[in-house]
Amino acid sequence: LHSEKPPAASPSPRLPLLGFFFSPSPTATPLLATRSPLQTAAAAAMVRLNADLIWKSPHFFNAIKERELDLRGNKIAIIENIGATEDQFDTIDLSDNEIVKLENFPFMNRLGTLLINNNRITRINPNLGEFLPKMHTLVLTNNRLTSLAEIDPLASLPKLQFLSLLDNTVTKQPDYRLYVIHKLKHLRLLDFKKVKQQVDSFPSE
Repeated sequence: LHSEKPPAASPSPRLPLLGFFFSPSPTATPLLATRSPLQTAAAAAMVRLNADLIWKSPHFFNAIKERELDLRGNKIAIIENIGATEDQFDTIDLSDNEIVKLENFPFMNRLGTLLINNNRITRINPNLGEFLPKMHTLVLTNNRLTSLAEIDPLASLPKLQFLSLLDNTVTKQPDYRLYVIHKLKHLRLLDFKKVKQQVDSFPSE
C-alpha cells in the first residue's frame, strides 16, 4: 500500500484593499487569530500620525468645495507630524480618535476647519491661535473638557466663529454659554445655536 501525499495547504486569504481602506476578516491570517485581546488592543493603540498615514488617508474636495483630509478613526493618540500636510488643506477631520491634547500644530495659514469630535481632549495649547490664525470652525463635541478655564485658550484663535463643545462636562457649568460668548468675541455659532449678542462683561469679573 502506498500512502497518499496529503494535499498542499491552501494559502491564507489576502486582505482586500479597497481604495485606501482595508476590509479584514477576524480569521484572515493566523497572526490575527492567535493574538490575545490585550495584544490586539495594544497594537491598535500604537498608531502614530506620520507622513505615511497622512498621505495614504482620503483627501478630497468636500461639499463646500474645500480641500479636506480625512483622518477619522485611526486610534491616533497624539497630534504630531501634521506639518507633513504642507498646509494644503482647508479642513482636517481628526474625529473618532484617542487624542488627549489639542497641541503640536505647526504654523498653518490655510487651515480653517478642524473636526476633532469624539476624542479624549482635556487640554488645549494656550497659544493655539499663533499656529492656526485662520481657524474659523472648531468642532470639539464629545471630549473631556470639564472646566471653564480649560477652554480659555480658544480665545487665542482670532478668527473663530463656529464652535461646538456639546457633550463636554464644561457645558454644565453655571453661565457656560455667557462665559464662552464673552471670551470669544467673534463667535457667531455656539453648539449649533446662533450667538445673538455679545456680552460686555461677565458676572464673575
